[in-house]
Amino acid sequence: MVVHRDIKSSNILLDAEMRGRLGDFGLAKLYQHGEVPNTTRVVGTLGYLAPELATMASPTAASDVYSFGVVLLEVACGRKPIEMEAGRMRWC
Repeated sequence: MVVHRDIKSSNILLDAEMRGRLGDFGLAKLYQHGEVPNTTRVVGTLGYLAPELATMASPTAASDVYSFGVVLLEVACGRKPIEMEAGRMRWC
């Protein structure tokens, strides 16, 4: 099982038939089924991270699904999950 850990709109590419392809596997980890992912720090892009990663720093396939849901909302609404305005972050 591969846990990508950085699913966001800028990491989704379109091929010649306009099908979405996931790219940039720089933060991805390969785990065996049933293996507990253990990491020492949380990695990813703010706004796309699942809330449970703040309390337990173990990414799962479910945290990738959460990030993909944020991407779908971003596409549907036409807004980024976090916007910077006058030096401060605004959650959308």
